[in-house]
Amino acid sequence: MTLLRRVFSLIVLLCLAADPVAAQRINRGVVHRRSSQAIVTNDLAVPPFVTPVNTTSIQDCYYDCFYQSVAANCDYSGTIVLVHSVNLPFRVTNYRKGVDIGGMVGCSGTPVSLPVSLKAGEVLLHDFEFSPTSPGTFSDALTYDLTPDSSSTTRFSWLLSGSTGATTAIIDSFSATPPTVRFGQPVTLSWVTEGATTVVIDHGVGSKPLSGSFSVSPSATTTYTLTAMSSSNTVTSTVTVNVLTAPIVAVSAFPSALLQAQGVGGATTSYTLTNAGGSPTNITLNQNGSFFTQTPTSFALASGESRAVTITGLPLSAGSFQGFSSVSGNGVPSGLQIPIKLLSAAPPAGTVTAAPATNRVDVNQPGGGSVVFTNDGDATLTGILVSDVPWIIPQAGVVSIAPHSTFTVTFTIDRSQRSDSAAPVGSASGNLSLVYLSGPAAKIGRNEVAPVSVSFVTVVDTVQLSVSPAVPPPLGEGEVALFVPGVGHAPGSVGLFISDVAVLNPLGSAINDLRFYYTPRFKGTESTKSAAVSSIPSNVSVALADVVKNVFGADADVGSLQIRSSVADKLGVSTNIFVSSNPKGTFGTSIPTFRSDRAIGAGEKLFLTGLAQQPTLSHTNVHPGDRRSRRLGAHRVPVRGWIDAFDA
Repeated sequence: MTLLRRVFSLIVLLCLAADPVAAQRINRGVVHRRSSQAIVTNDLAVPPFVTPVNTTSIQDCYYDCFYQSVAANCDYSGTIVLVHSVNLPFRVTNYRKGVDIGGMVGCSGTPVSLPVSLKAGEVLLHDFEFSPTSPGTFSDALTYDLTPDSSSTTRFSWLLSGSTGATTAIIDSFSATPPTVRFGQPVTLSWVTEGATTVVIDHGVGSKPLSGSFSVSPSATTTYTLTAMSSSNTVTSTVTVNVLTAPIVAVSAFPSALLQAQGVGGATTSYTLTNAGGSPTNITLNQNGSFFTQTPTSFALASGESRAVTITGLPLSAGSFQGFSSVSGNGVPSGLQIPIKLLSAAPPAGTVTAAPATNRVDVNQPGGGSVVFTNDGDATLTGILVSDVPWIIPQAGVVSIAPHSTFTVTFTIDRSQRSDSAAPVGSASGNLSLVYLSGPAAKIGRNEVAPVSVSFVTVVDTVQLSVSPAVPPPLGEGEVALFVPGVGHAPGSVGLFISDVAVLNPLGSAINDLRFYYTPRFKGTESTKSAAVSSIPSNVSVALADVVKNVFGADADVGSLQIRSSVADKLGVSTNIFVSSNPKGTFGTSIPTFRSDRAIGAGEKLFLTGLAQQPTLSHTNVHPGDRRSRRLGAHRVPVRGWIDAFDA
């Protein structure tokens, strides 16, 4: 019984006739109860406990006192002696002597043990507990001898009863890792249940512990059903393991550009094909363009095997050349082509160095973007652009940058080439590289070889979510919210700070209720914006790069991010804060994720480890939340407050 329910329990008054003629009586009941009932015996029944196994229920503030005429006065004295205590699963705890003030008995008092003598105005308080460790129905009695001063003794019992409610089986999770395998590969089935007495998994797995894991190796795509049973119900959950039986060929590494001095061949690069399917296949290569050769041109590719294809440039006059290697075979996507680029140019007379204006470019609209490169060298830079993913398409042709000059290059985004092209969600990243001859040719053996350099920029493409103003709703019973403090898109003393967040669904089924709430710093929930992710498949991670700007459209802003889902407590969340504007690279650190059901109590301390102040390396900002808080269901969460930690 909860405290709220106890507050509405019955007050019971028992009047006992006693000698001498001036009657003294014993008053008993429960503090702060609202109604009364007539008692016809000297014994009093405590409302029955109904408690699940291995939990504890408490009914508190029961009292005894002595009075003469008006029961509410507790205006007489006497002695209370224990005759019989209770046995487990019952307990009587917290004996204390309290004071009746104006007919009002509080729940506090001074600890005492029995026997105890009470003066006029004093009461004996105690609490009852019920902690069953096995199913069943239980009863017991707490018995006292009550002796008012100058009166005879009366024996009295508090009658206790309790039972364990029917146990309900619940399946918290049932998952397969990995969810897709080739024939013969092992898969780990994992499950967590509550309240079950028996757990069985089909397809020959059999009876298993109530929570645990088990390895299986299905020969074909199989749906496993977990059945959890209790004394009152049976529940099931399923998970499907996809077994790949056909060959599936993919490009696991794309080629870099070929750069060579004009009239001199021999530049090499390579790309890699991988058979991720469940059976072998035969690969045949053809090509478009006569400026390169490829080796081998045909080969077998076993299940799970990877094979590198070497591309070699032929001697050519000055110019930029583009073509592709085409791949065919069972399991190869129709029309698969791997772009091949080659630059043949005279090596620069001096040195050249290409520096990007930023190390990262974020795109959140269909189309593309641009990058500015600066040539810090003393000779003209000649290069070409390449990408390591198929959905970033660089501009064609030769890039030429004069000494100490800048040049803007462009690229387009083709989301149909993303790995999640069927339903693009969140962010994907790749590298756009400027490849160039960086210095005069040097004699290596019989060949003259010009040094090659690469300057790259990370390109992040984010599919926008639908965003609307929304106040986070109250938490449901048992629901947990996750809080990420200090996310932002804001300039700082060392550059532009941005925040990336990634959410992993480790469960055996898709999550369809994931929602984000962003509240700007120093603003109330009336400024909160919300965005939802339509679905996250099992064992898939969804990334939201530069979440404050790309998702919520906020610039020069910092705030807190709240993540809500019915299974939020089971999600994996990773959030980072970066300085993205430094051409030398991305610097940053992770941001902690806090749960709404964990907090610091009054008078408690929180220790943050690893904080440091190093002027040239890193610093940490700690922003304490204000004292106000907002009630969300059964939890209290801070309106404001966050921690930033990053490399300078």
